[in-house]
Amino acid sequence: METLRNIDVRLESALEHHRLGLRLVPLRGKIALVRAWQHLHLAEREIVQWGRSGVNWGAITGDPVCVIDTDNDAAESWVKAKRIESSVEVISGGGGRHRWFTAINRQQKRGQNR
Repeated sequence: METLRNIDVRLESALEHHRLGLRLVPLRGKIALVRAWQHLHLAEREIVQWGRSGVNWGAITGDPVCVIDTDNDAAESWVKAKRIESSVEVISGGGGRHRWFTAINRQQKRGQNR
């Protein structure tokens, strides 16, 4: 059950990320709650309104990213065994870890191999 304290902590975190320049998208689970979310630019007051309803948040980074979800012990063990590390990790609502990586542009990668 979501408590008011949890909502406040999540809202403060969302506002902090917004102030750092991330474009936020309100989510229900992993589904955007607004159409044309790719073009969304929320104002702080809109983040507060959405945040009070207990939404999850996604962020538009502008860069393609790859996210590895380890929402169970087997997946977490596999990531550790492969020594997969990321400088950006978040804890999911279910308690698993999400590791974020910048996606590699294939054309850039090919050019570097020459």
